[in-house]
Amino acid sequence: MKTIFIIVFSLYFCAHRTLAQEIDKIWTFGYHSGLDFSTDPPTYIESANNSVEGAAGICDMDGHLLFYSDGNTVWNRDHEAMPNGTGILGNGETIGGIPGSCSQGVAIVPSPSNTNQYYLFCIKRHGGRIYPE
Repeated sequence: MKTIFIIVFSLYFCAHRTLAQEIDKIWTFGYHSGLDFSTDPPTYIESANNSVEGAAGICDMDGHLLFYSDGNTVWNRDHEAMPNGTGILGNGETIGGIPGSCSQGVAIVPSPSNTNQYYLFCIKRHGGRIYPE
């Protein structure tokens, strides 16, 4: 019985702890659009991302957008390309106003050892990985 109590308590604590983190409250995706889930109902937002493929964004613990990317460009919270944040992927040329991007998705992961550092992961169109910091 004691073991069951510890497991249930641990699961409750983990679930409660995850709800407190707001790092995924704002989603950006192609066609210059996105959603802000910090409002109820979620609201439409505009973004600089014009890609038609994978995208990712990350917020601070309070749910404020830090930056987002399509795997080729990284934009800040003001929707401006960040320094050294363009041409990362090199996944093809811009065709019809739509830049090359990450066809298999993008992931942004906080560094476990540095709260001011993030890793951007994406897979190129023809395989292979890119790991810019």
